[in-house]
Amino acid sequence: MEEEKLRKRKQRAKKDGNIKQLAEIVKELGDLYFESKKMDEALEEYEEQLKLCEILNDPLNTAVAHRMIGEIHTDCGNYEEALSHLSKYLQGVKETKNLIEQQRAYATLGRMYFCMSEACEKTGSEQEPLAAAKRAYSKSLKLCDKLEENKDIKEVEVMMMRARLLLNLGLVLEVQKKLDEAIELIEKAAQLCNKHKLNEDLYRIHIALAAVHERQENYDDAFNLYDLAIKLAHEPEKKASARISRAELLIKMGEWSEARQILVSLYVNRKKVPSLSPTIEKLLRIVVVIDKYELDLRAEEDNEKRMTLYENLGDAASAGGSYEKAVEFYKGMLLCAEKKPGDNRSNVSAALVSLGRTLKDAKQFEEACIYARSELKLCDENYREACRSALFLAELLSSIKHTPIIESETREAYQLALTNASKSSDQRLKLAVLEETQAYYNEIGSTEEASEMNDEIETLRASIIDYESPIISEGEENNDVGKDIDLDELSDVEAELHKDDKSKGSRRSSRRGFVIKRNEKGETKLHVACINNNIQEVVNLLAAGHPVDVRDHMGWTPLHEAANYGHIEIVQLLIDHGANVNDPGGPKCGNITPLHDAASCGHFSVMNLLIKHGADITLKSKEGESILDIFETWRSRLEGERKKGKVDWTDADEQEYQFIRDRLRRVLPTKPTKAINEPLIDEDICSQATVDFKEDEFCKKSPKKISAGEDYRRTIESLKNRNYLNQSYESASSKTVNSKVTPLIDSEQQLVDDWLEDDLSAPATSSSLKRASSFTKNTSQINQLSIQKFTNDVDIIKKSNLNIESINFKIIIENMTINLKLKRPDESNYLYNNLINDITKHINQNTGCIAKLILTTVNDEELQPENLLNLVYTNQNDFINSEILRLKGEDEDIEMIALLKSLEYEKNLKVLELSSCSLFGHGELLNYTLNQLKQLQELHLSGCDIDSECIKKLDSLPSQLRILNLSCNPLNTESQTKLRDLITSLYCLQDLNLHNCKLKELEFNSTNTISANLVSLDLSWNKMYDNEVDYLLQRQLVNLNLSQTTRFPIVNNEINLMAYATLENLELAGCNLTDSDVIQLLTNCRNLSKIILNNNSQVTSIALESLLAYKPTLSLIDTTGCQKIDNFPNYNLVIGDPSVCTLKTSMTSDVCDSWEKLWYGRAKQFKMPHDILIFKINF
Repeated sequence: MEEEKLRKRKQRAKKDGNIKQLAEIVKELGDLYFESKKMDEALEEYEEQLKLCEILNDPLNTAVAHRMIGEIHTDCGNYEEALSHLSKYLQGVKETKNLIEQQRAYATLGRMYFCMSEACEKTGSEQEPLAAAKRAYSKSLKLCDKLEENKDIKEVEVMMMRARLLLNLGLVLEVQKKLDEAIELIEKAAQLCNKHKLNEDLYRIHIALAAVHERQENYDDAFNLYDLAIKLAHEPEKKASARISRAELLIKMGEWSEARQILVSLYVNRKKVPSLSPTIEKLLRIVVVIDKYELDLRAEEDNEKRMTLYENLGDAASAGGSYEKAVEFYKGMLLCAEKKPGDNRSNVSAALVSLGRTLKDAKQFEEACIYARSELKLCDENYREACRSALFLAELLSSIKHTPIIESETREAYQLALTNASKSSDQRLKLAVLEETQAYYNEIGSTEEASEMNDEIETLRASIIDYESPIISEGEENNDVGKDIDLDELSDVEAELHKDDKSKGSRRSSRRGFVIKRNEKGETKLHVACINNNIQEVVNLLAAGHPVDVRDHMGWTPLHEAANYGHIEIVQLLIDHGANVNDPGGPKCGNITPLHDAASCGHFSVMNLLIKHGADITLKSKEGESILDIFETWRSRLEGERKKGKVDWTDADEQEYQFIRDRLRRVLPTKPTKAINEPLIDEDICSQATVDFKEDEFCKKSPKKISAGEDYRRTIESLKNRNYLNQSYESASSKTVNSKVTPLIDSEQQLVDDWLEDDLSAPATSSSLKRASSFTKNTSQINQLSIQKFTNDVDIIKKSNLNIESINFKIIIENMTINLKLKRPDESNYLYNNLINDITKHINQNTGCIAKLILTTVNDEELQPENLLNLVYTNQNDFINSEILRLKGEDEDIEMIALLKSLEYEKNLKVLELSSCSLFGHGELLNYTLNQLKQLQELHLSGCDIDSECIKKLDSLPSQLRILNLSCNPLNTESQTKLRDLITSLYCLQDLNLHNCKLKELEFNSTNTISANLVSLDLSWNKMYDNEVDYLLQRQLVNLNLSQTTRFPIVNNEINLMAYATLENLELAGCNLTDSDVIQLLTNCRNLSKIILNNNSQVTSIALESLLAYKPTLSLIDTTGCQKIDNFPNYNLVIGDPSVCTLKTSMTSDVCDSWEKLWYGRAKQFKMPHDILIFKINF
């Protein structure tokens, strides 16, 4: 409407020939377009304004028109045009001597330079525009001081200008890596705003400073600032924006649940902020998907499905900006795919691509290159994919700081991409590669090479009809995460909607025409309908708008009741209407969720349904019992009834029980439970045992058999009478199935129950009512024995205190079962000692761990001496679940078998050093142990007597290994093929030590190569062939030791010349080098710091002089054992920096002083036997 009005006024002004009025209208119209982000239309209007103002000879408005045109060009990235107009703006306002506009001109120029610096980051030329931005902002600040002195404008306006400039200067300093100064300036801006009540600007400053802290990973400070911004914001848009920023940070940190709470609240109120609604929905879908797939992953065992789940999780986390978590998920995907590399080759490639792209997004370019190189090797004959991979690698390399090594590899990657594009016969693809290569050459300043490609590019363009410059896709951004999820159907969304409705008061309730009524127990009609399995009544109540998560006086919801009774149809209805599947009940309910209820009653179908709809299986009751604990307790109860013949238990029942139990066990540990499959007492003993119970309790007539489901339906009805929990186990178990039970609401109670209005207060319950599925253990009249988990998950069955001669025990330790038969002695402490000693011995023999056992009663009370048993065994050498284990053969008496077995439980181990510990003959056990240590990053097995038989037993090495030390082991040539296979699968390997392993070749070639991430390699004292060494050399090698191998391969070929350019430490002792070899070596190794050349008899003073003259100056030169120096140094020989140089050489005493002068008299001579001399600065 406003636009149309201004257009009509513009036409009228044109018609009237009123140029001044036309200029004003054109400016208004331009401002309207600018605020609406219609940049093309705005630019057109401002350019027209510029012409009109020039006609009017209005210098100030002419300058302002230049400013607006410059700002549009800045926003569009046209910085040269922007700079031209903004410079004219500054010049114009200087001529008018308008200080306010001059201040604004410098601030606008500062913003333009700052935006330009962001565009220059890729080329590494951002420092110049950053410096210009800083100068402009500083000049603008000085003008603020003048404005304040002259009092041309109000003080509050000057403070606003100053605060904004301080903020912008702080942001510039942050990019310049001056973090402390940056934060100080921004905090000063915040103080100004706070002092002068500039809340709008203070809000922006809090948001900006929070982002600074977030980029520096100071997350606590960032959260505090976002919270301050939320409190300051009064407009819904700003408040929502700050809350979104907080949620995004939580997602970045992997705090899905907390982020979900914020996003659900924002989603419910999204209509208030329509511009932010798409962002809110996108983020909410991401956290919902991650929550779902993480839960699925915990329970999933199938490798293929786990791989898919990891991939989906990685995609979702990446879409949410949680790159660290995304990398973790994609690595999980890669591990799953590598378990069957032949079948999952495409999945391995996909995981590597995802890792590379995610690390690129996280700006971890060097690590991304590792995976990009690995993925490129898998492309084989797929020329299009190989081209794509090579281009991606080239892009990553171009993002790393330019060095000769990186530039060389980047050129190779572009050349490889071009080769594969040509082989694919896709002219468009080839043209795209040529254009990207040309752009790269222009970027690094190789304009001649770029211009040489013009003819080929133009020829290809002419041959392709309707050509548009193609973009090589990097993979579509995953904006469709969770697109199939109906957000309105989420239980927490519906709960938030219900809470929102409730907060709006009774007016809405009266409009809906629904009044909640309760009986004396606080139960609503929905509660009773759920208990009675009245499906139609439930449907009617829900349709009428009855609240779903309403509680009775004890705190139970309708879903609790339906789950407790196993009414699956009603459970489904309640979930469909938004019931909270993780509701913990009221304060008196002990944090019991509906899933706890279903588990305590053995309702398999209800449990599966609840888990399917997001029930959290990791939640525990107030008593600390998990879903699995409750489920196993129910099974134990059932087993007792089954043995008495009261319950039928079919194979199908057992199969379903085991399925759910195993699903829970994959996620949850279990508490000690009674074994149900093994007899507690030998049959020959049982017949003779004298039991301390009344005979009539065991001689009642067996009732008619009924199904397990029917029995427990009736049992739970009786459990609804909460007083049942106060009965002893004996009395409860002695009831027959046909015994009369007390229902939750009997007929008489139903007749007298009065329905009350909701506003009446609930009467307090006098009895200590507990849930029927309460998990408080009842104290039995049978003395029971249990062993609780301490160091290991140790479970022991409970034993009756029977008057017998021997007792059988079954002990379960994860997957290990121990069966013991102990004679019953006269004194109970001997029984305790024998039991503890036998269990500890068995565990130690099988795992190498020394278990720490504590006996407790069924009520979790530690047994005292006077209560039959006493804790008699404590060991201070318990194995600790740590990340680092270093032995180095320090304990000569160590038992390696026990140690290796015990390492099975060290799941978090990252560093393992067993150097000098003998592993001879332990290959299979070593293989089993290493397969359990998935997180291992360093493995040191130097001098462990590992031979070819041992190494052949290893299936693989932990894929995350960064350091591998197998030095001084007799691997021999028979191990070479296996060793190569083990090494080539280690994508992250950085340090490899194979010193003195009696190797000759490792059969590496262009297909089977070592990790591209390798930085340190030691092959010394192995008679390796030259070509074998070539394939082990990588471009980023820093440390290389080839002493006593062969003549240095750099002399014989130029295949890997670039590999030596990064070397800093080089050892080539005993390699038969000559002076020319050393000189050629120094020519190609441009970054050397230390070089060891001892025992090369043909190396003379000529080579030594070249080494001393090398720049940068070498910190250590060792030529001991080479030809003895007996001549004076060359007169023009100069050491660049003598203070860092140490020389070890063989030299006659008569020339020592002359060589010492090269250190300008500051060096000290250390004379050793056999004419060995050390020159070193004496500090």
